[in-house]
Amino acid sequence: MPTLQDVANLANVSTATVSRVLTGQTVHTENKEKVEKAIKELNYKPNTVARNLRRKKSNLIIALMPDVKHQFYSEIIRGIEEEALKAGYNVLIGSNTFESDQELRHFELLEGSQADGIIVGTSQVKQELLEEVSKRKPVVLVNGHLTGSNIPSISIDNERASYVMTKHLLQLQHKRIAHVMGPSNTMLARERLKGYKRALREAGVEFDKELVYEGDYFFHSGYEIGKRILTVQETVDAIYSTSDEMAIGIIRALTEKQIKIPQEISLVGFDDITISKYSYPSLTTIHHPRYEMGKKSFNLLLKLLNNKKIGKKHIFLEEDLVVRESCGAAQST
Repeated sequence: MPTLQDVANLANVSTATVSRVLTGQTVHTENKEKVEKAIKELNYKPNTVARNLRRKKSNLIIALMPDVKHQFYSEIIRGIEEEALKAGYNVLIGSNTFESDQELRHFELLEGSQADGIIVGTSQVKQELLEEVSKRKPVVLVNGHLTGSNIPSISIDNERASYVMTKHLLQLQHKRIAHVMGPSNTMLARERLKGYKRALREAGVEFDKELVYEGDYFFHSGYEIGKRILTVQETVDAIYSTSDEMAIGIIRALTEKQIKIPQEISLVGFDDITISKYSYPSLTTIHHPRYEMGKKSFNLLLKLLNNKKIGKKHIFLEEDLVVRESCGAAQST
């Protein structure tokens, strides 16, 4: 297997000149042409691993998501991976599953220069930890942002999207709207609750904390909350679930008790995962541009890796209200 020295000997230049050509640095045109010719003749393959170690660069990034099996996050990961591949980066995918020890193992890869940067799907990762890591390695947040933080982020405006959904239900003449939120210690859940409250306030509908239920965004918690709502079903005319998975669980709970959706109670979700279109009834929801968020989060990280300036720190993508059967306003689309 030809070496760097073999290329230098054939081109009659120094190994330093060959290295400069390989790394794209400025080299006299004649020498550059000789080196490129020698590389081609010898079919030389540079040892990128060794070169990256010398430069303390791994061409590896970490995508740390709350649940990599969840369709919501798998679409974000797909966008990250496609853009990373184009830029010559590999992606190590990790799931924090709300366990701090597991998070720390991934952050240790950054500290040991085994990874160049990290994209974090915001969930319950401690802000202090992210702030500390961002002082030493590039960090980008996807699906949320941190108040008062300079860590760049890509997301939709969750408060606005939640306001739009709640307003839609109010326009359908619903007044008693149960709000099924995610973990209350996450900014994502708090922002969506804030949008719900704002829509109620503008419509002159009094906020009732007894209509707020805390889940975890997954099927089972929606199912359990659906059974709890059934105990006060006569006082609730609509349910706003802040994830489609919880909404599907709620559908199961209501269907078991033969409660008709939307005839007896309307139901809406959030995220527009694939199953929401094929559930029965099909689910009115907020379309979340997950794949695009993944792509843009990597490109933002790439700018940081290349020491380029970033304009807006917090980038909001547009969401869409997708009206289907479950709220009684339209047929399936």
